[in-house]
Amino acid sequence: MHKIYGIMTKKIINQKKALELLKANVPLSNTEVQLNEEKVEALEAFLLRKNGITIPDRLVYYDDSSINFEDDPDLED
Repeated sequence: MHKIYGIMTKKIINQKKALELLKANVPLSNTEVQLNEEKVEALEAFLLRKNGITIPDRLVYYDDSSINFEDDPDLED
């Protein structure tokens, strides 16, 4: 779907597509992000927020298995 703003059109994407584009170093200048109910991992939420896309906490999940606890022996096993 596209919205027309003057002579430019903006492509409407969701948060997962925005992440794909950001990870591929594609600028989001001609896009509008409309969030759906799909959750994203916390590190991905940081990437979205860093690029000006506000994502509510309810759409963020934490993957404990991806956290490296090696620096804190009290937290291992």
